[in-house]
Amino acid sequence: MKQMSGARATSILATLCLALAFAVGQERSCDAFINVPGYDRCTIPPQSESLFFLVMAVLPSFFLPLREQVSTALIWIVYYLHVFGTIASAPYFSSNLYPYVSFAALVAVSFTGLSMLASRANISMPILPISRETFNKVYIGTITLFFLYISVRFPVSFNLVSIYDVYEVRKLFVESIGRSTSKIDTYMFLISGYAISPVSIIIGLHMFRKQKYLSAFSIIIGTIISIFVYSIAAYKSVIFIAIFVVLIYFVIREVNTVRGVILFLAAAALVCLLLGVTGLSETALIHWFRRAFLVPGMNVQYYLQEFGLDNASNMRDAPAIISRYVFGADGSANTGLFGNGIARGGLPGIALVLAVYFFILVLIDSVTRNVPLRVSVPILFPVGYIVANSATTSVFLTYGAVVSISVLYLLSSVRPERRATTP
Repeated sequence: MKQMSGARATSILATLCLALAFAVGQERSCDAFINVPGYDRCTIPPQSESLFFLVMAVLPSFFLPLREQVSTALIWIVYYLHVFGTIASAPYFSSNLYPYVSFAALVAVSFTGLSMLASRANISMPILPISRETFNKVYIGTITLFFLYISVRFPVSFNLVSIYDVYEVRKLFVESIGRSTSKIDTYMFLISGYAISPVSIIIGLHMFRKQKYLSAFSIIIGTIISIFVYSIAAYKSVIFIAIFVVLIYFVIREVNTVRGVILFLAAAALVCLLLGVTGLSETALIHWFRRAFLVPGMNVQYYLQEFGLDNASNMRDAPAIISRYVFGADGSANTGLFGNGIARGGLPGIALVLAVYFFILVLIDSVTRNVPLRVSVPILFPVGYIVANSATTSVFLTYGAVVSISVLYLLSSVRPERRATTP
């Protein structure tokens, strides 16, 4: 009981740190981008109003699960990167034309309740009768296949553009390559960056002491894939995810608890805040922190304004509509759970998306039961990131969660120390 109360206190304190960073980062971002389409709609609310929504955003941290299982990590990743900002950003982008107070309450209650329910759900998956050698062969074949496919099908290079120039490179990619690629090329490309690379790097680190050659091969393949994907399309999230999964691996290995991911995200927010307020790097606060912690919630507000909770249509082109009419650009203004739910059909759409989210949480707990958290949590960090930033259903095929989950399922089946205790 004392251990649980200490874990709760730590998580609440971490969330308060995020709230502080959010309050400063949101106002500075609104000021810095006041002439940029989309951000020009931001208005600084009275302090009492912003504090009210910050308190509402912090409240789920008192109730969200803290069990030592992978779903806990994903719940807190989605909470920090999507739900918190969706609630706290409401007064900055609100309009009397829609019920932003009741919507914020709906987000807080539904996400918290469903997360608590999912953490207690339990389904059993059979252990596959495969050996370590079989796993190694399947694993090596899979990452090699994706590596060779990317190398052959795309103009890869080691010329990396500055993160400040990524939008121009991405525009050229869409114009010259992106529109001409087949659907399978698109899948292989995105899966390589968001699933194969993190899987390769983390499993490589996990194997280091026992299988050094395979470990080195795996880490090198994962790193090169990240570089290739970035060199082709300038997806900076792929590079940052590769760095983040390594940091999360070592943090969780050190603290030996799933709360490592909570501490990591809170620390990242605090570092960005300190760099910004001290003048050492305003970029960290109004670019990095803004993109990770502010943008998903801000986009949800625009989805709500454009489509509303009574939307009865499945707006498949919602990201393009928001990008065009809010940000004045031909692009894809994606968002996660609640924005995607609104676009899929208002309140019923939100219910559908939350059901998929529930299924993801229960599934990953069932297939990672025998995998160390230091391995499973960083490998599935991209899944939480995608759920926070994109259509929930696209996480499986488009971004490769099915690959990450399958690898973890196989790894869960062959861990020798677990097999030794199985009757």
